Amino acid sequence: TAYGSRLYATYIDLLPESTIEKLAPRELACRRELAALNPGNADMRIALADLYIQRGEAAKADAEYAAALAIPNLSDMRQGLALVGRASAALLRKDRAGAVKFLEELASRNLNTAGRGSIDPAGQAKTALRFLKEAPDLDHMKLPWYTGGKVFPKARQAAYSGTFVPLKAA
Repeated sequence: TAYGSRLYATYIDLLPESTIEKLAPRELACRRELAALNPGNADMRIALADLYIQRGEAAKADAEYAAALAIPNLSDMRQGLALVGRASAALLRKDRAGAVKFLEELASRNLNTAGRGSIDPAGQAKTALRFLKEAPDLDHMKLPWYTGGKVFPKARQAAYSGTFVPLKAA
């Protein structure tokens, strides 16, 4: 996967976060080089764009997603990932209307992106549109903004004893 090395370092090798952060510049350099060596490979462009999103660099990510979409004969999944990525970049720039535009485009393409054990960009787009477009200010759970209540009003120390409740035979 695109994040294979990072996932292994975090969850398999159990490297400390400081070590993983030291490897981040090398990861970025490797992804840039792979995208430059394979300009017609949408997976490389999408992986680089995903890394830019993770770093908060929306303009660079959007450019990479757009470059991936410009590659001819993209599979449904790659189109879906790139369009969801462009919507993510728009949201990162606080451009809600732009995000809605990309999600609507994805929904209108009727792509088959559902698969066993994988993400579903087309399904994500339809769900996100419900919240971004149809009900932008609605709190679906109807939760109060502030109640003044505290989850744990007063900390208490548990008191244990060696006595137990006797069990009665039925």
